[in-house]
Amino acid sequence: MPRISYKENYLEFTQDKLREAIYFYQTFKKQILVGCESSSLEKRINSLFNARYNLTAFVNSFRSVTFCMQKELRTKFGDTFEKWYKEYGYELFNHEFSKVIIEMRNINQKHGNTFPIYCFSGENGNYELIAKIKMTNPDDPFASIEVRRKETINAETLRFDVQDNGKDISIDSNYQDILFAEAIPYSFSLIDKSFKNLEMKLAHLIVPLKQNEIKVDLFLKNCENLMLLLKTFVNAATLHFNKIGNLPNSIEKNGSNFQF
Repeated sequence: MPRISYKENYLEFTQDKLREAIYFYQTFKKQILVGCESSSLEKRINSLFNARYNLTAFVNSFRSVTFCMQKELRTKFGDTFEKWYKEYGYELFNHEFSKVIIEMRNINQKHGNTFPIYCFSGENGNYELIAKIKMTNPDDPFASIEVRRKETINAETLRFDVQDNGKDISIDSNYQDILFAEAIPYSFSLIDKSFKNLEMKLAHLIVPLKQNEIKVDLFLKNCENLMLLLKTFVNAATLHFNKIGNLPNSIEKNGSNFQF
């Protein structure tokens, strides 16, 4: 099918913004997966650092899709559009994760790339170590370190040697569920080297409105479900308003069959 020009399609810019959002999401996902799976520490860190920028680009593009739709259709169709928009957009607008994405966009736009915060974890027997990292400066990173007890066990002491910071952490297992929590200057090599016998892996993200950890795969799944809702909404608007405006139907083909 030949490409339909803007004059023959009321949602030309809306569809372009949808393609943009799909592109940035796919790029973000690839970088996150490298950060989770690569055997190279350098690749993992570089990929996760850059993933933050593509996530910000994705949430900005996601929000812009409906802005463009309103701009393109409100003036021409007036109250007819307003009624349709509220009715057919209800599921998208009220989706719990849609609110998370929009809040992340608002925070990152106005305050900087605050989210996501990466949570690395590793296990050693009855203990789990959590490193929460903001990658806003790769040369001067900062981490919040927690050691959590997985279950009640007999009194013992577990020692982690934090080599990069020149300090030892001794934990009395009878103290509390969160046995140790401290913010410390941080070197990225700590992920693989500083805690002996622990292989630290990216496990969770912290995002706004969900201030506890969300699993990486669940975050990606929520984003994908949301993108399918958005794509369906744009395609429905294209069919409906091109039809009542006596234009040919122009469903967004480029990117509509994107693979997650």
